[in-house]
Amino acid sequence: MKSFVWRRVHRLYRNFNRDLPRLLRDVAEFNSLAARNYDPQVYDGKVTLFWASGDLRAYDVVDGWKVLATGGIEVHEIPGNHFNIVKEPHVGELARKLNDCLARVQGRHLCVQESACDDYVITSVTKTRAA
Repeated sequence: MKSFVWRRVHRLYRNFNRDLPRLLRDVAEFNSLAARNYDPQVYDGKVTLFWASGDLRAYDVVDGWKVLATGGIEVHEIPGNHFNIVKEPHVGELARKLNDCLARVQGRHLCVQESACDDYVITSVTKTRAA
């Protein structure tokens, strides 16, 4: 949501040929710097990924997590895209699957209505090093 608002504000200033206020420029620069300098570490466990089925880059994301999650990746497909899976009508599906995952991890698998267990789990992970 924040990135959507940020893009709209940025576009508005650009359309009126105005410079962004200093405070907004600092935020953009800070976010850009943080993204460039982030160095993800290998996680010695399983990662649960809630994948927005409308996200065209999802397979790239899964491949990226394979390198970092040595315990495998559990993927749950949610209808919608990166921005609207947290809104109706998709948020209900996300909540059900998240609830099922949390209950299972806590040792008391309480699937509600449709089970999230129908999704797939990637269990084999091949570590590769960048050249």
